[in-house]
Amino acid sequence: MSKLPQSVQDAFMALAAAQRGRPENAMLAVQNYHGGGVINPLVEHVGDLTHRMSHWADQDKSYSIRDKVDKTLRWLDSSYGFDKEHMENVRNNARYYGRDWREHDRELTRLLDFYAQAHSELPVYNLSQWLARQAAIDTGKRNWSLAAQRLKILKPMGDDDDLWARTSLEYMLDSRGLPFKYPWQ
Repeated sequence: MSKLPQSVQDAFMALAAAQRGRPENAMLAVQNYHGGGVINPLVEHVGDLTHRMSHWADQDKSYSIRDKVDKTLRWLDSSYGFDKEHMENVRNNARYYGRDWREHDRELTRLLDFYAQAHSELPVYNLSQWLARQAAIDTGKRNWSLAAQRLKILKPMGDDDDLWARTSLEYMLDSRGLPFKYPWQ
């Protein structure tokens, strides 16, 4: 039996389910259109973080994010340059599909905007969920450096199992016993 109040369990489980809706569909749209390259695993791994930290709330657990954060930071902080590699992928994929690379990039940008918008609609209830959501939004907006900054703040939380158990399931209740959305007022 969970020690989390039922309202918190319900809110966190709803967050996990919501991430599997529009944000997941937006991620698949990016991947299916673009065809491959560094953006595909990035949108998948960053987008999944909110799900990982909320879908076991009824068991007082939060799935580890360590591997996904480590991978995405390696890609974003690559000495080769994430944006350089991404734009090479855009040109190569456009050529493969017989598209003008600028048109391919415009459509990919539109799909990434949809990805950012879908993630921005997710309600979050603590700092770790907020950082994960914002990293996904930043990824969709192609703000690689800000996404990496948010992940670097999240990383030490996920690297320490005891800290992760506390921060990923943190909440604050209002007078009705419902969890406040983050940032707490």
